[in-house]
Amino acid sequence: MGVPTPNSISGSLNDHISTIFIFETPGGRGMENILTNDEIEVICGMYVDATDIRNQTALRSWWPLPTVWNVCGLNTNYWTRECEAWFQKHLAKVLAGGVQPLKSGEWHTSLRWHKSKTGKFLHTFETEY
Repeated sequence: MGVPTPNSISGSLNDHISTIFIFETPGGRGMENILTNDEIEVICGMYVDATDIRNQTALRSWWPLPTVWNVCGLNTNYWTRECEAWFQKHLAKVLAGGVQPLKSGEWHTSLRWHKSKTGKFLHTFETEY
């Protein structure tokens, strides 16, 4: 499998249109763009891969899906230096051909070790501040 390119993305533009919410706040009007599942799959580099079992496929991605990222230890609800370091390291591996897309469970396992460190940090942060 290669790294996805814009030419490898198919389908009509209408298949990939997101929802935009406009809301009022005391400070003025705001707008939020909510990604569709199709957009998330494209961003994460989702592939449907054949398995060794007849007529079964597995979903694999170059990057963890939000359902995995949201429960991993790197997720502190904002982008940290640790997140950026992990991203840059993984990107370098992808570009060098050193990794392959992973299934959701493999992403959970790969990111699990971060959870205990983040939990301790958040507990300390919440206690002190």
